[in-house]
Amino acid sequence: MRILSVLFTVLCIAVPFPVAAQVTLDPEQQAAMQAAAMQQSRPAEFVLTHRTELGLTAPQVATLETLVVAQRDSARARQMRAMERIRTYAANPALAAAVSWSGPVDAAALRDAMCQQTTSQVEVVLGIASDRRVVASVLTPAQVAQLPRMQSEDMQKAMRRP
Repeated sequence: MRILSVLFTVLCIAVPFPVAAQVTLDPEQQAAMQAAAMQQSRPAEFVLTHRTELGLTAPQVATLETLVVAQRDSARARQMRAMERIRTYAANPALAAAVSWSGPVDAAALRDAMCQQTTSQVEVVLGIASDRRVVASVLTPAQVAQLPRMQSEDMQKAMRRP
């Protein structure tokens, strides 16, 4: 579940301010936003959901459908690696001490643990970025230019859910 939160947070960074400005979200809104963020972490799938709006051609759709399977597999592999790293972090005494109310804090160990966690998060984001570049290579520049707006609109729709 933590990987979903990480991806959600990372992807929300790219969302324009009006979307990020709403601070309080009910559980249904949070779930909808996480689902939208997860879809956006699978670029080929995200683009195919907007095929009509983007005016995708038949060859583009065929290529993207092939990429959906490959990216789903690569996303699963990244998630499995990230989950394994998260299990390792959970056992780290420096992290446990950091959230405790008493006892010593080993600043060097905590910095090391947080650097390892950040490195894992970077690997997830790099994988998504790579997948996006592959999808973008299938699209025209005009189609690619529309994607940030579509991402923002999808997040806004998720936030407005009752």
